[in-house]
Amino acid sequence: MSFKFFPILGSCYLLLLALSIAGISADSISLTNSSLVFVSNISSLNWSGYAISSTRGSVSDVAGSWLVPTVSCSSGEYSASSFWVGIDGLQSETVEQIGTISECINGTPVYLVFYEFVPKAARVVTRMSIHPGNVISAEVKFDGRFTLSLADLTTGESFTKSVKDSLQDRSSAEWIAEAPSSSSLGILPLSDFGAVFYGHLFTGLVKAQPTPLYTTLSPDGMSFTVLWFRYGP
Repeated sequence: MSFKFFPILGSCYLLLLALSIAGISADSISLTNSSLVFVSNISSLNWSGYAISSTRGSVSDVAGSWLVPTVSCSSGEYSASSFWVGIDGLQSETVEQIGTISECINGTPVYLVFYEFVPKAARVVTRMSIHPGNVISAEVKFDGRFTLSLADLTTGESFTKSVKDSLQDRSSAEWIAEAPSSSSLGILPLSDFGAVFYGHLFTGLVKAQPTPLYTTLSPDGMSFTVLWFRYGP
């Protein structure tokens, strides 16, 4: 069985520059490198990052790490950006995801943890408090139940949510920076987060040193960077 590996370019909202694939290993997605098939870029209005596409029921675990990015907010600005790992969404109507939000509320930067079982609405984890620069590690796993977990390795706080649901596709895995959507407003303006750094080169979960940006994947396949490009149309 082969698994198709997609760089996702947010053609209207995000510009992607990649070092390599984010904070993952063969173990974290229950695949081996030899089973991955790299394919050309695909475009999205509000996603940037990477995804792996496979057959229904074949994806059971996805994990990643990143640094909470700082947002720059102008006076009175309302905008949002989210950073997450998840299963499904690339070729299905459902997504099981967990991550962080960096947004501007009336010009004030706000940083949150969230999880979501699309098509249900996203939920904010109010008992966790995160800050720019904090190291985040997150995982979505399926073993008869979906378990979404996120840890702030800087503060030691963590959150886990488990839901029994065996009806999802489980046909893709994602590591995404997103301009979130509202049911009433559609895709929201994307907060200026500058850059978000995914993977061990930046989070230190594996000892390594940052290297200059490249527009193609580096050989170790472990980290990447997404750069903010513009707010939207």
